[in-house]
Amino acid sequence: MGTAGSPAGYRPHTSIAAAARGTWPVLAWATHHAWDHGDGGSVSGEERPVTVSIEEQTVEQLGGPASVLARQRRDHAEMDRLMDRWGALADGEERERVLKEIVQLVFSHAFAEETVLWPAVRRSVQGGDELTSLVEEEHQEINDLVARIERLSPGSSEREEKVRRVFALIRQDIRDEEDVVLPRLQESLPAAQLRRLGTAWDTVRRSAPTHPHPVIPRRPPGNALLGVPLSAYDRIRDAVGAGKARSRSSGTAGGTGDAETRQRRQKRLEIFLNDHLAGAAAAAELARRMVQEHGDGRYGDTLRDIARQCGQDRLALQRQLGELGIPVKHYKVYGAWLGEKAGRLKPNGRLLRGSGLSLLVELGVLRLAAQGKALCWRALLAAARRDTRLDAARLEELLRRAERQMETLDALHDEAAGALLADAAAAGHGA
Repeated sequence: MGTAGSPAGYRPHTSIAAAARGTWPVLAWATHHAWDHGDGGSVSGEERPVTVSIEEQTVEQLGGPASVLARQRRDHAEMDRLMDRWGALADGEERERVLKEIVQLVFSHAFAEETVLWPAVRRSVQGGDELTSLVEEEHQEINDLVARIERLSPGSSEREEKVRRVFALIRQDIRDEEDVVLPRLQESLPAAQLRRLGTAWDTVRRSAPTHPHPVIPRRPPGNALLGVPLSAYDRIRDAVGAGKARSRSSGTAGGTGDAETRQRRQKRLEIFLNDHLAGAAAAAELARRMVQEHGDGRYGDTLRDIARQCGQDRLALQRQLGELGIPVKHYKVYGAWLGEKAGRLKPNGRLLRGSGLSLLVELGVLRLAAQGKALCWRALLAAARRDTRLDAARLEELLRRAERQMETLDALHDEAAGALLADAAAAGHGA
């Protein structure tokens, strides 16, 4: 028996949040209400069978352990286990440690979804844009709530209430994904492609931000380019927090001597520079593609100069890592490259093709990337006062170049926006 207004035989799932409101979840209805109706409202043709949740399938049915579906389910199971663990603990350091582990897992997982997985859904699944928009709204609400939680004192009743609300949203998100979105993707793609998506998803996840950043866009290319420098900040923050916890547990206040201090500083530099290298690689690839798409137009010469400088910035960062004896984390560079590629699937009315709107968006993203590079060089200049391995004169030159890039991109964005909006206004007036 169906629900009111739904076809006979329709069995929607109820998520935790939806059940609490006494309503059927929007995602399930949007997905399964895909029948063609006759004049009298009856179902014509064959009814679409209810899709099997990935929760109920074997690993082999999901495409093997490397499939993005199997990887998603493993992360979801670990989130659920950690949330149960947090609920069973009394207030204290162990409970806070578990909460931090949940936050780090949830946000790196969501970033990989938004950078790799949801673009594939939008490309491959009918109605994919609407489905992923609803999931992204859930992600945004979780972002906002966790950002507030991190500002509240442990043990407060307000913080406890918000944590439990976040957990309910996470569980609702898991059900929406496993029962609706991911089965639809499974219907659309062969197992081999699901495994390739899984590799890309895992690569991005390993270099993703681990804390809430509510102002980051939910879609590529903005999330990929903005997320990379924030990932560096998050992972340094996580490493510092873990170091303080180890110091407390061992009864020491500041490590065990100069050797440990130097090791911690080197680790922070490794995280910081590798994440900025990944961002520089994505910016260089974006600038190169913009030259391909717009190089014959009025902005071609300026874009070619910007692309050349972006390539030089990437080489400068690689050189800096080599001089400091820091290995390049190639998976981070590859993850940023994948994020830029996913950005080619834009919700601006065109796929894999440039448009006036995409030019404006991409100029804005390049401008933010230039700002990120300026902050990187400025941070290294500050470190150069204590680390003689860093060449302050060269860093000053790189900082000036990044600042010139920002000025050039600001002017180019203003010129492009003026031309585009003036053309649109003229067209509208003529109509």
